[in-house]
Amino acid sequence: MMKMTTRRRRPLVLALLVAGAASGARAADDAFEFFSEEAKVTTASRRLEPVSEAPVAVEIVTADDIRESGAVNIWDLLRYRAGMDVIDGRSGEGNRALVSIRGFPAEFVNSLLVLVDGRSVFTGLSGGAVWQELPVQIQDIERIEIIRGPNAALYGSNAGLGVINIITRRPVPERTVSGGAQGGNQGLHREQAAFEDGGAAGAYRLSYTHKEEQGFPTTRGTAGQDYLFSNKGNFRGYWKPTEDSTVELLSGGGWDDVGVIDGGNPSGRFRNHFEMLKHSCDFSPESSVEAMVSRREDVRTYDETAGGLLTVREIQYDAEAQHRLDWMDGALHTVYGGNFRYTGVDSTQLFMNHPYQKNAMQRGFASQSWQVLPRLNLVGAASVEHTDTGGVEPAYQFAAVSRPWDSHVFRASYALAPTIPTIYNKAADQRASSSVLLIGNPSMVPQRLRSYEVSYQGSDGRRMQWETNLFYMTVDRLSETVVQSVAGPLTTLTFDSGDDAIARGAEVKWSYRWSPRRSVYANYTYETISDAKGQTNVRKGTPPHKANLGGTTDLTRGFSLTLNAGYQDAHTLNSQATGQTLDIPEYWRADGRLAFSPARGWELFVACQNMLQARHVEFADGLVVPRTYQAGVTARFGP
Repeated sequence: MMKMTTRRRRPLVLALLVAGAASGARAADDAFEFFSEEAKVTTASRRLEPVSEAPVAVEIVTADDIRESGAVNIWDLLRYRAGMDVIDGRSGEGNRALVSIRGFPAEFVNSLLVLVDGRSVFTGLSGGAVWQELPVQIQDIERIEIIRGPNAALYGSNAGLGVINIITRRPVPERTVSGGAQGGNQGLHREQAAFEDGGAAGAYRLSYTHKEEQGFPTTRGTAGQDYLFSNKGNFRGYWKPTEDSTVELLSGGGWDDVGVIDGGNPSGRFRNHFEMLKHSCDFSPESSVEAMVSRREDVRTYDETAGGLLTVREIQYDAEAQHRLDWMDGALHTVYGGNFRYTGVDSTQLFMNHPYQKNAMQRGFASQSWQVLPRLNLVGAASVEHTDTGGVEPAYQFAAVSRPWDSHVFRASYALAPTIPTIYNKAADQRASSSVLLIGNPSMVPQRLRSYEVSYQGSDGRRMQWETNLFYMTVDRLSETVVQSVAGPLTTLTFDSGDDAIARGAEVKWSYRWSPRRSVYANYTYETISDAKGQTNVRKGTPPHKANLGGTTDLTRGFSLTLNAGYQDAHTLNSQATGQTLDIPEYWRADGRLAFSPARGWELFVACQNMLQARHVEFADGLVVPRTYQAGVTARFGP
């Protein structure tokens, strides 16, 4: 039998999407109006507001999106969103994904801030987030709020490209038991369970997930070493001492054994845990206060083939408070506050002469929204931050949001966002191999990103939405690795802030929803990047063209179908772990999920990732991304 080619498969996927949409159109209720209640977001301005009023570009991954996605990993929930760069790639430290917003993808993206329930999970050691290590489980996520573009004035340095806030569900105040299991190829199996209980004064949830999977195949056709053996547990509870006051306790941890691609570090053991206490109080409908303290600890141990163990211990303390105030009959919205963070890293291998390194941060911020006219809002935010690795850095952003007609919104914005050097950039003192010495640069200065953006959002008021964003970003003092000296067989590398870059781009989004369970979407992103030094990994590291489309439909009789397809243009990526630069050819990727609900609370499903081809290359790590498939069941007993 002749093998179906990738090009012949693409129309098949699109036909399935159109067929599902058409069945939804025939069965739709004419009285349904999708936009009767607009979605609201909290991350954009640190207060609850409609998406159309946000001063930045926002996208929400809803609970329905998460359930219907068939995603095995958290980063897969972000893959088909406008402006996102999501790559299955492995770093030498064991990170299993590259995630960025509006370009500049790398093993660790220092200009993208990742939050879990408002708490930073950004690593001060090397920058970015270790995605597989995040102390959150997919079944606990309520929604994900994605801010595309700078928001450093409200969240501090390292939020230049954007903010991703993963928000977990509050426990239900009635006894509920849920669980699930799934298995598939590549040695995947995952089991999950949760228990919730409570009453009028409070509630709590305990959840647990175990997951195992084999490594990806290598480009040579052999088995990869990037295996995963993971356990995660979480607790979330709340107590209402008064009607207007809430105390929340969140805690969790992870125990991961992983294989990493760096030949010198063939295996790693990651152990992490966190604790967070949050208190919120509503003084009136116009005034509320929120305060939070948290602590997290990460211990990563790598078993080196030559030289014993490499151990890194990172500990972080956070304290934050803010006050929200609405005044002048709701025409003015004010948010102000401050936070403190202390990060300490201990490793005799990374910092040979001074094993303990730290970075302390103090920051104050304020945001003001002013409705100057019935259809015009002006928004401004500013902060001043002091860190050990970056000194004193200001950040600010301004936006004008206009609604000249109902269901049509125009926005123009400008922002300045710094990105401070990491602890490793400033203080590294590591013998990476017998021939390479990595030395930090105490003279490194913060990177500064300036963003100019205009956007338009519209809808037909019932079922269809569309959005267009045009952005222009300049990035000064872009960090890079440079050769400091060569002495015989020993090469000494260090870090510098000597490059500048310019990114220009456009994002277009469209969606149509016939009913709550029947919808289609499409988005397209164009981006081009140039830099002063002509570095290949900067100029060609971002795909110039990205397009996604998909949809979900209720097939009746308890069946539902979700399909997502995405296109990545050709680009070039560099791996710090392998030291290789690889030209990545263009590729399509499609994921699908077919589910059947035989009774309330029960669901059986099959899912497939990378359906269009058996395998393709996404990163310069010597691995290929295979086609994977799973089948599973979930059950819920309770309200």
